[in-house]
Amino acid sequence: MAQNTPTLYVSVVATSPAATWRALRVPAEVPTAHGTLLTSGLAFGTAVGPHEAGRGAHARLAVFPRVLGGSVDVEIELSPWSDDRIEVGIRPRGRLPLLVSERRYRQAVKAVLDELASELELQGIMLAASTARASV
Repeated sequence: MAQNTPTLYVSVVATSPAATWRALRVPAEVPTAHGTLLTSGLAFGTAVGPHEAGRGAHARLAVFPRVLGGSVDVEIELSPWSDDRIEVGIRPRGRLPLLVSERRYRQAVKAVLDELASELELQGIMLAASTARASV
């Protein structure tokens, strides 16, 4: 009998103009009270994830409290959701380390996603404004 195992993929939907989502960049560091996402400021790649139009980047998530190396290799996915929204998701690139519980992982990912979505929304607004100025 197959067990229902929950997925470790967590996502949020953020506002971003459709014309700008491909130009968005992941900040080098996204700190929160529950964890920090470290990316080295990577740009998203192309065609990664469950959506053909999606893009992905690899990163490391330090989960707090950080006990004996409580960090997880993750993949950040960015996909168009609609004309004015994007989906931002994070999934582990493998199994969670023994010292990182699923509860702590989800808590850290949710906090990081909220911060990351806010940053990407701001980038989208700035990109749309600069595109509008350039076309005038």
